[in-house]
Amino acid sequence: MKTKVAGLAVASFLVLGTAHAEDVNAVLSITGTVTAASNACQIALDKSSINLTADVNNIIKQGDNATAYAPLRMQVWAVDNNDACAKELWQGKIAVRFVGVHDNADGTAFANTATGEDAAKGVGIGFFESDNKPIDINQPYLLGDKSTAATKYLGLQLVELNGQTATKGKITGDVTFQIERL
Repeated sequence: MKTKVAGLAVASFLVLGTAHAEDVNAVLSITGTVTAASNACQIALDKSSINLTADVNNIIKQGDNATAYAPLRMQVWAVDNNDACAKELWQGKIAVRFVGVHDNADGTAFANTATGEDAAKGVGIGFFESDNKPIDINQPYLLGDKSTAATKYLGLQLVELNGQTATKGKITGDVTFQIERL
């Protein structure tokens, strides 16, 4: 009889203990992407960041040819070596779009997005071909054709925005390189 009473008392405590407990939730973070693996292309850059400097007394004007750019290698090829992307590259149907905040002068350079009193003013980030000619960032950047992969060498250099005076200070900018199908 003692065993039955002790067992009943233990069971009662367990029921009471769980009756007063609070629920504990669990959180699951999910990340991923959805792709069309049949024709997916990818872009690879040889750098994830570039440090640009210029002397305000010798900075090139917006629209001028580059004089001392920082080089950047961009490669485009098929994800998982799929034939569809390779075929589109071969046919010249793949380009790259440069996406970011454009300058407030001509809109042909990327804006300095640094803020505060120590931010440079009148300065943008210019993109250039390997032959020093400015790249039109408003148009898809053509990769050429007759190749199943593309490697391009670009240059970045700070420019004084047209109609503005460059002042010394910090420079910040972000540009997304995005596949564009033609």
